[in-house]
Amino acid sequence: MKVGLSFHTLALFAATTAGFAFSGTNARAAVEIARDGKTSAVIVENGFKDSATSLQEYLQKMTGASPAIVADENAVPAGAPRIVLQKVARIDGSSEGVTARQAYRIQTEGNVLRLSGASDKAVDFAVWGLLEDHLGCHFYTARSQFMKYLGPDLEVVPSRPSVSLDKINDFQEPAFASRGYIWFSPAPEWRRKNRQGGYPDEPVTGNHNFYGFLPPATYFGPHPEWYPLGRDGKRQPQDSMGLCATNEALAQEMAKRVGETMATWKDPAQPIAVGQGDGFSACFCPVCRALVKEQKSEAAPYILMLNRVLDITGKEYPKHQIVTFSYFDTLKVPATLKPHERLWINVVTSSLSQNTAGDQFNGMEEVPANRYYRDAIIGWPRVAPGRVTVWHWNNPDPGNELSSWPNLYPFIEDFRFYQRSGIVGINPGNAPSGNGGWSLAELRGWVWAKMMWNPKQDEDKLIRQFIGDYYGPRAAPHVYEYVRALEAWRKEAKYGTSTVRWSNWPETLRLKMYPPSTVARLEAIMDQAETAAAGEKDPAYLDRLERTRATETDQITINAAKEKSGIYAPVETDGKLWFVPAGQADIPKRIERIKAMYKFTNGMEHGWLRTTTWFGEKAGGEISRIEKNGGQLDAVPTMKGQLSSFRAA
Repeated sequence: MKVGLSFHTLALFAATTAGFAFSGTNARAAVEIARDGKTSAVIVENGFKDSATSLQEYLQKMTGASPAIVADENAVPAGAPRIVLQKVARIDGSSEGVTARQAYRIQTEGNVLRLSGASDKAVDFAVWGLLEDHLGCHFYTARSQFMKYLGPDLEVVPSRPSVSLDKINDFQEPAFASRGYIWFSPAPEWRRKNRQGGYPDEPVTGNHNFYGFLPPATYFGPHPEWYPLGRDGKRQPQDSMGLCATNEALAQEMAKRVGETMATWKDPAQPIAVGQGDGFSACFCPVCRALVKEQKSEAAPYILMLNRVLDITGKEYPKHQIVTFSYFDTLKVPATLKPHERLWINVVTSSLSQNTAGDQFNGMEEVPANRYYRDAIIGWPRVAPGRVTVWHWNNPDPGNELSSWPNLYPFIEDFRFYQRSGIVGINPGNAPSGNGGWSLAELRGWVWAKMMWNPKQDEDKLIRQFIGDYYGPRAAPHVYEYVRALEAWRKEAKYGTSTVRWSNWPETLRLKMYPPSTVARLEAIMDQAETAAAGEKDPAYLDRLERTRATETDQITINAAKEKSGIYAPVETDGKLWFVPAGQADIPKRIERIKAMYKFTNGMEHGWLRTTTWFGEKAGGEISRIEKNGGQLDAVPTMKGQLSSFRAA
């Protein structure tokens, strides 16, 4: 989608983009790319054909001119301006860490613009960095193959027939080696354009698969000693995939099975997930208990087992790595036992006691409830430097996907905390969507992507920029006010002391968190935004705002009415009859918005979104009327045909 820059974005662009000049406005411009819709520069691909083609495509969208692509600099006419893509062994100024492989430099040398990267991926990042940071392109949303909530695509490409670049020396190295979203990720091209992914390219996360390698159906009969000893003195498999991890023979067999995976693994730099189940169960055998006591951590037996596995597999596969969870009771770092040099740790923000510790509403450093996460995030990089990633849960539970969840700002502060602590991979779980959390999803997704690359940026500038281009200049001030009001309310509420989690999000807690006075204020701001967006020529602005309203307070308002009255009553609106909580007149339009949002997101395709149940049990629905022989029957299909009224002939 090619559109001109909004007034707001142009102002931000002019204030923050260094080294940018349109031809004719600066006679000393170093590299002329196009003049009056005709190409000036040549792109030198040096083997980076896909990256060069992408650059050509967007320069053509911007200027109307399609620069030629040549194989190397020998094919460029003498004296002609050129944009050269090239890989170098190391980028001057880059760190000694794992992120150095993604470092790049954009630099002018006379009339030559060089995009140099320390790896193939870094060269590609340099292309998108040039387009975004120096030429004003922004890649806000893109359709996912799983979820359509990010579509239709929204990209902003400035339309300028003449473009030149002043002297540039732009060095960039990402804050985290691996940056991305888990599960229902945005489209791969969106990730690429926003410099997501990284190296390793796929998120470095654990998997609940101990029993995938050692299935009880195969092994428990001959080897019950490999499975955890319970407090009752019996050994048996557990739903959380517990093992008697100090058993040396078990480590031998685990190494054999993991080695089978290594034999087919394409990229040794991408760690193989070998992890506990969704939860934790301890082994109470004397050997495991002694090690836990000595190391002051339930993680110790699993670290010992996986260290042994890597020692064994290393004889045949010396470069292959493993990643395992630090999750529930294994959050605590062992006192002296260190992970193998090829063992990665994936810290998961689901705490030791799950529902009584840990807060997904507030930041890691903000509230006492997050102390276990905080300690793990600080502690694991000290014993496994360069090999610790975070899987950060961030959303309400299934059935409450469309409730406001104001963690936009806390996550950004968490990113900064992660960088200071030495975390190398960051994955906001299920964001911008997945098993919940469409609240300001597009905004969160794009801003978080920017902050994962560089957490030192001014997040408010990014937020304002997105809002201006996504909702339009008229509604933008109101939407920004809404975002700031949410953040101010979150800080004022201080709900972190009682822990707010995606898995303990019942209606009573939600309604307590969103009292009528708060909802009324948020609704008033959204009313103003909707009125403003309705005045725009482009209907897309109002459409996006309507979808946003469906993800903020509509469900909260419906549930509040149900909680308050407990009674459903008929109401007529726009010539239709509805049966809704308290007969509240504004509920039908809220139901319609939510239904449209679920349809837009393909929500009905995914069982855990439970849309049919939600509408029947919590929202009510439209009345179907049957009249026959002077009698009248009103029923509600979404409530399993419940009768709302009956009149006999």
